[in-house]
Amino acid sequence: MAVVPAEIFKCLHASRLAHYRAVAGGQDADALALYEWNIELASALQDPLGIAEVAVRHAIDTELGAWAQQHVNSAEWIDHIAHIPHLSAPGVFTTTRHKLYKAADQSRRSRPTNHPRHGGAITHDDLVAHVMFGTWASLLPEKFDASWVDPNGNPVQNQVNLQARRDLWRNCLQAGFPNVKQDPRGYGTGNKVRDLRKLRNRVSHMDSLLYVDVEHLHDRVLLPLLNSISHDLHDWVKGRSRVRTVLAQRP
Repeated sequence: MAVVPAEIFKCLHASRLAHYRAVAGGQDADALALYEWNIELASALQDPLGIAEVAVRHAIDTELGAWAQQHVNSAEWIDHIAHIPHLSAPGVFTTTRHKLYKAADQSRRSRPTNHPRHGGAITHDDLVAHVMFGTWASLLPEKFDASWVDPNGNPVQNQVNLQARRDLWRNCLQAGFPNVKQDPRGYGTGNKVRDLRKLRNRVSHMDSLLYVDVEHLHDRVLLPLLNSISHDLHDWVKGRSRVRTVLAQRP
């Protein structure tokens, strides 16, 4: 059966299609081809983005575990956030153990009877698995931006929070990115993670990528971030990534 673009578009919101129709000059067939290409590009990005999130999570969790072991004699840092230097500062860790435990418990309850961990206790690893990408990003340093103010003209960023994140990077988290270059304060690494989080959200919500510099984010943000963690990880992801191939296929 032949696909009729106009019939497909009846099922999609006009605002979602606006970018595609504008680029296609109002031609529904061309707009649908662009929309299908966007789907393929989003699909190609899911793989390296997912690996990046897991790798960043592991890198940070490993270093926080070692940092916590030094200060509270336990690698299970989520249980001791209030007593761990820099991590305990206001707004550094932007979720709570209670929320993580609740999410982990829901996952535990949903395991089928044939699951190897059916009925098993919730572990530190279960809690870590439910920390969102944005929470990892908020642990990493960022520069103070004087132009970022609330409606009353007050700075949105907290100087104590910013300093704590710089100190946490210098004393702890930087070791999780052993190949990082020229990033003593962690701003570059933090910005990369935050940029990838934004891209991941766009991809997850099937938003338009027509005006996103995906090539830059893939080649200059994602791959260098992975390289800062492990050269082998970088080479593996680069070798299996389909992003450049799909970019070249844009209608």
